[in-house]
Amino acid sequence: MYFFVNMKGILFFLISLFWLTAFALDQQVTIQGTFIGAEGETIRLMETKDYISNQKREIDACRIDEDGNFSFSFRLIEPQALFFRIFHGTNSFFAEPGKSYLVEFESIDPENEVEGRDFYPFNRYYGFEIRQQNDDQDLNKLINNFDNMVFDFVEENVSRQFRVNHRHSLDNFRLFTDSLFRDVDHDFFRDYYDYSFANLYRTLNTRQFQWLADSFLLDRPVLHQNPAYMDFLSRMFNTFIFAASPHLSMNDLEICVNRHNSYHALMDSLGKEPVLRNELFRELVMIDGLKKMYDHPDFRRSHVVNILEIVKYNSKFPEHRKIAANVLQNLQQLRRGHPAPSLEVFDSSGNRVTLESFHGKYVFLFFWATWCQSCIAELGPMTDMAGEFDEQVEFVGIFVDQDPEAAKVFTHNEELDLSLFHFNNNHRMLDRFDLKSVPAYMVIDPEGKILRNPFPSPSDAGKQRLRSLIR
Repeated sequence: MYFFVNMKGILFFLISLFWLTAFALDQQVTIQGTFIGAEGETIRLMETKDYISNQKREIDACRIDEDGNFSFSFRLIEPQALFFRIFHGTNSFFAEPGKSYLVEFESIDPENEVEGRDFYPFNRYYGFEIRQQNDDQDLNKLINNFDNMVFDFVEENVSRQFRVNHRHSLDNFRLFTDSLFRDVDHDFFRDYYDYSFANLYRTLNTRQFQWLADSFLLDRPVLHQNPAYMDFLSRMFNTFIFAASPHLSMNDLEICVNRHNSYHALMDSLGKEPVLRNELFRELVMIDGLKKMYDHPDFRRSHVVNILEIVKYNSKFPEHRKIAANVLQNLQQLRRGHPAPSLEVFDSSGNRVTLESFHGKYVFLFFWATWCQSCIAELGPMTDMAGEFDEQVEFVGIFVDQDPEAAKVFTHNEELDLSLFHFNNNHRMLDRFDLKSVPAYMVIDPEGKILRNPFPSPSDAGKQRLRSLIR
């Protein structure tokens, strides 16, 4: 009897394992792609961790082979917006659990690409086509078609007549798109569709706040991973809790944060607003509000951080614990008093150089490019600054040209009293410094902590400000 019972247990375990394995496989996503002209380059697959902090995370990376092919395989629990990072460019798309995709980038000519790639370095878009295999209702096709219709509507009806009341034209547009998409049975797309219209209603001011809240927020689920929902949430409450709510006052919020330093007091105060009666929704709005309070002169920054940490460790909603952690990291990284991100470059002799190489001296760190005219125009003022602070400050410049040969005229010039390096195509390093444009400047203290970020350009009274700062 003992043997028989255990055999049943083993059999049950094996059956359960089979179904769990099958479920896990159902969540697997595969991407097969080609990018002719980018052979040997690294392509990264990224996601937005959450749409409050907008912090990014690398899911995977691979090198494009000699035939221009690349592939990814990963798991998803629900439909999600993802994006490729290639060179300095970003290309977004939507992926669904258990689906396979074919991606084909428009081919590029490597001989002509360096100049074009660097001209718009941080927002370059490389055209591509993505197909979802064996699916009649392709999410990317649905969203692309709908987004194009919205773009055309705004272009034709709003851009040229921005002072007109657009309620009638928007209602007609909704009726038209409803007829086109009425047979689509896709939950993620239906939500994306609804909240895109909610955004239009809000942006074009064709509906009152309470109507929007009743129609799209109250008694409806919170869609943390749907970008249209989260964009609508941000627009609705961008200034609401600070100025627009009849049930809240800045004085109430200041007392909760500055005097009581209390998560519960703040949640109770926000609860006075009827639209925030749902606890999950209220806490999400509170996190977004705390993010804005951090740089608001009327709120004590240390108390804002403390309340966010309470959410990070104690929120009953797991998703909010993650969001609070991401917001805290965003607020504190690259800020005064916090350690500078790691930096690794190589000098003209191939020697590895890091920020620790300059320990004990201030570092004036700047990111430039040879094609950036405003960067090159700063060369004279920068050299003048370096001459005055030679003993105290190390001037470290990173060129972000895709082609290292383009930067050699500077990085190999021994007459320049500056430490100049090429970024060695290390895009992850640029991500750590949240580099979105050039020129960019910051000052790091002798202990490797950020002293000022961003810092004015040398020609913008940089010498006087640096002198005042290090004194």
